[in-house]
Amino acid sequence: MRCYGLAVLTAILFLGGAASGTESIQLKVLYAGNPGSERAKDFVSFLEKHFAKVGSADFGKFKEADAKNYDVVIFDWTSIYPRDKAGKMDNSVGGIHMPPAAPLSPNFAKATILIGAAGGQIAQARQLKINWL
Repeated sequence: MRCYGLAVLTAILFLGGAASGTESIQLKVLYAGNPGSERAKDFVSFLEKHFAKVGSADFGKFKEADAKNYDVVIFDWTSIYPRDKAGKMDNSVGGIHMPPAAPLSPNFAKATILIGAAGGQIAQARQLKINWL
């Protein structure tokens, strides 16, 4: 089930094969990111249009129990690089701080999508080969 869920979610996100009409994919997805940020709102809004159940959690306070009722977990955070109004990186402002990733036990076996710096933290802690490619 874990591989199936990840394969379906990946196909939706990257190939654009969204469910049509009122149909939804019968997967439960948890987005763990920066609560209240525009990025988190956009992600959750997008996911709610395509999946049976969507929840959100705070990346910095994530506990494995948060994922209990979900098939897939997405770990993400807003950009840690400040940008100006044109979208270019603005080094004069200083960085946006991101909380450290919660430690995951070796038994954490949910299908998981790792995005950006948040995903990098988890990959490094779990010694995944993908790490910071």
